Amino acid sequence: MAQQHYEGKKHRRNAARAQLLEQLAGSLDATETTGLRSRYSCSVCSVVLNSIEQYHAHLQGSKHQN
Repeated sequence: MAQQHYEGKKHRRNAARAQLLEQLAGSLDATETTGLRSRYSCSVCSVVLNSIEQYHAHLQGSKHQN
């Protein structure tokens, strides 16, 4: 049963988010590295994003780069 859980879509998605969060830990504020949050904010651009994936995409985007 545990093996089925680990192979499941929801677990794989959450594991991928946790891994991405670890990779981005240097660019996130200390309060945002405590775990998976429902909101991420870019203090430079004053935008609020809903997921770590959106935050990562924002950091690579042209609006943030400018």
